[in-house]
Amino acid sequence: MAVDYARAKKQLIHDIKYHMYDMDASELALKREALRSIYHKENNMPAALLENDGLRKTLNIILSNPKGLKPVQMQNYTDKYW
Repeated sequence: MAVDYARAKKQLIHDIKYHMYDMDASELALKREALRSIYHKENNMPAALLENDGLRKTLNIILSNPKGLKPVQMQNYTDKYW
């Protein structure tokens, strides 16, 4: 099972790194979320992903309560989130 887990992790990294433009946005978002979940479980997330994860949490808070945001600002935050 550990071998399958490691192989799945390696495949996710490969797909995101080398086939990012071959996927639609929803598939890419799912793969990125799966990879973040794996790193959270292992508790060894690389610094770049950890920084991205912190940004996503902040953006999630902002987007969950959009009072006072202009439509352009909302679109910019949404683009950064994905």
